[in-house]
Amino acid sequence: MYEVFEDLSEGSDRMKKKRIIAVLLLLVIAAIAIIIFVNAGINRVPELEVETMNITSKDLENGKWNVRISHDKGQDLSPELTWDAVPDASCYALYMIDPDGHSWIHMVTKTTETHLDTGAVASYKGPYPPSGVHNYIVYIFALKEDISLPGRLDSFSTGINPIISSLNGKNGNIIAQGILSGTYPDR
Repeated sequence: MYEVFEDLSEGSDRMKKKRIIAVLLLLVIAAIAIIIFVNAGINRVPELEVETMNITSKDLENGKWNVRISHDKGQDLSPELTWDAVPDASCYALYMIDPDGHSWIHMVTKTTETHLDTGAVASYKGPYPPSGVHNYIVYIFALKEDISLPGRLDSFSTGINPIISSLNGKNGNIIAQGILSGTYPDR
């Protein structure tokens, strides 16, 4: 009779261990899902209720950036950019960010113009992905008030969302935005 109870208690220990392992496994899966969810939102542009600007570039063809704008194989020239004028904008903030490379900032500048020739931006460091194909996204924000720009050239960032929050401030400084995206190198 004693042997029967011993077998039952071993069985319950095994069941407890299986339950503990199952709970730990579920916690690991939940943690991975949270990390994926959070990282997916880092570079997603929040929906601002502002006008949309159209941006074009002669240095972007069929979704691919011209090699001349790159740092690694090109001439390290900022891309040619043209965008819609926005009434009441005091200036435009421009960023180029690589969301595939730790949200690396490749361009951060501001201007009152609505056209920049190739190579016109001094605070620019062209694409140089460590490996594979990366997306390089140009963001242009029309601002009511001229302010200091957040972010540092040629460094990682926490994504475009904190930049937008800083630019927009508490009073809604962003009055329009535009986005232009391309890949480098060719796919």
